[in-house]
Amino acid sequence: MTFTYTPYKQQRSEASGPRREVDFDALNEHMVTQFGPKERRMVGIISGIYDLGIQERDPYESEWNEKDAARPGATEYIEDGKRMLRIPARPTPGIAITVDFPQIIVDKGQYYEGKSDPKPLRLLLNGEFSRESITQPGKKELCINRPLWVQESKDEVTGKWAIAKTNKLHKLASYCDVLDSEGRFHARDIGKLLGKAAQFKVHVFIRDGKWLNERIEVEGGVMEGVPIPEIDPSLLHGMTMFGRIDPEAVRTARRSILNSCKRALNYDESDLKKFLESGESAKPAPVAEQQKAAPAPKSEAVAQPMEWPEDDIPF
Repeated sequence: MTFTYTPYKQQRSEASGPRREVDFDALNEHMVTQFGPKERRMVGIISGIYDLGIQERDPYESEWNEKDAARPGATEYIEDGKRMLRIPARPTPGIAITVDFPQIIVDKGQYYEGKSDPKPLRLLLNGEFSRESITQPGKKELCINRPLWVQESKDEVTGKWAIAKTNKLHKLASYCDVLDSEGRFHARDIGKLLGKAAQFKVHVFIRDGKWLNERIEVEGGVMEGVPIPEIDPSLLHGMTMFGRIDPEAVRTARRSILNSCKRALNYDESDLKKFLESGESAKPAPVAEQQKAAPAPKSEAVAQPMEWPEDDIPF
């Protein structure tokens, strides 16, 4: 499958009807049993790319310096006796990515649909966390924790635009060997990541005797001589906010992905919203690619702070 991500211009319905009762304790135990007891380092295949639309971003913080102090909206505060700055960040397009591990087969179908449907283990590279619901006050909903920001910046030497080399998306593209001939990665080439392989550190375990935790971290490219597992091409997919909507990609998307899409500043005019409200997404899918997720512990209940190198600041 091919997937085309349409870059955004930069400044220069819920399912209805009865649902099957899912034994999440049994499902979680199955996931951990299939994965094994220890953290593992494995080759994974990028199986899904999800357009999250234009998202608000938390402000970034830095020690006081003259350049950042002059940025619009910058505010000064004192922390541990140091002069600090809090600088607003521009809303930015983001994406989420799923990674499949064909070495580990899980059978969620027997729990969700009542019939066997074995598939490779699929993990979300971005992580999830709970946020206040935008539609149900007082309730929480899972959202994407760390979107991969699609932000191009200008090289001061060459004058060319590309995703900054400090951006995690560029690093992933480098590991997957999809940079251009000049070592750059562009927003228009995001679709080239689909089906590519990289080395990951992963762990699937049950916390506090109840909650399923999935941890995944990209470590680098696949070393020479290491076999790359084969994956059924039908498992590769992409989900866009605008243009042609892939129904299966939407139906199998994790709830956290769809919740984050609905928070996008451009969601209301998107084709994705029209599709979700049309009722098409309520039609049954072969297997729901989502599961009951645990509320994050207090130390993990907020988005992890991000480092903001100067050439990756969205201004």
